[in-house]
Amino acid sequence: MRGRNLTQDGYNLGLRYQCVEFVKRYYFERHGHRMPDSYGHAKDFFDPQVGDGALNARRGLLQFTYRAAASGRPAGISRMTGCRVGSGCLQRMSKSQRSINPSG
Repeated sequence: MRGRNLTQDGYNLGLRYQCVEFVKRYYFERHGHRMPDSYGHAKDFFDPQVGDGALNARRGLLQFTYRAAASGRPAGISRMTGCRVGSGCLQRMSKSQRSINPSG
């Protein structure tokens, strides 16, 4: 960890070179997306109270379960459980993967 990564106007991207920072930096640079709640661990990105395909207002993203009938789009986010980090892991989706997607 090498400190917090902030944009020029102070938007929090996260702790440098961590999975959350990578995903948020990608969404910010590629899509101009700013998460309404810019803090939290990877495990906080999925809200079990949000319905499948509904807007996760804290993240400003549509949220899908892994086994959703309505599959996600490439360039979404996948939150993995069972990784060695207790707070979870995030990865940006490739063309062959599907999960949490940008809303818009």
